[in-house]
Amino acid sequence: MIYRFTIVSDEAENFLREIKIDADATFLDMCHAVLSSCNYSDDQITSFYITNEAWEKVSEITREEMCASASDEDVYVMAETRLRDLIEEEHQRMTFIFDTFEQRSLYIELKEIIPGANLKEAEISRSIGEAPQQLLIQEPVKTKNAQNSGDDSGEDFYGSEGFNEEDLDSEGLDISEDIPY
Repeated sequence: MIYRFTIVSDEAENFLREIKIDADATFLDMCHAVLSSCNYSDDQITSFYITNEAWEKVSEITREEMCASASDEDVYVMAETRLRDLIEEEHQRMTFIFDTFEQRSLYIELKEIIPGANLKEAEISRSIGEAPQQLLIQEPVKTKNAQNSGDDSGEDFYGSEGFNEEDLDSEGLDISEDIPY
């Protein structure tokens, strides 16, 4: 049996992918197909969530086995879970978290079940538009001193002369000289 999924994004208006994959494939196989269809690298933490019709999370399928979850959600491992184990009917939905730190995801829906057919490998049967950028590039955080000083002289934290221990006033710090360290 073959599943035909469509994938869309709320970040990229004209983005659409269609993937055909065997129902006996694992979620890890599906993960590789999604990453490949978007030209994403396979070096990030990713996960799937089976959702209800309103895209609310029901079950998580993680890349690696995690510690026991304190939530009420069921948690599965991608390499050990076949698509057919959790996806049973057309129009079933799931999300694919591709940027865990920013909680960015793609929305996936099973559009068609094709009985009596098999696939050895997933196929990207339709590809429209550019995928959203895999990771958001953060601007470097500027420190208050860097913003206000305008000085790029390369002075280190202690200034140009360095740290002088004689400048440290130990009076009032309640430091005893007889305590061996």
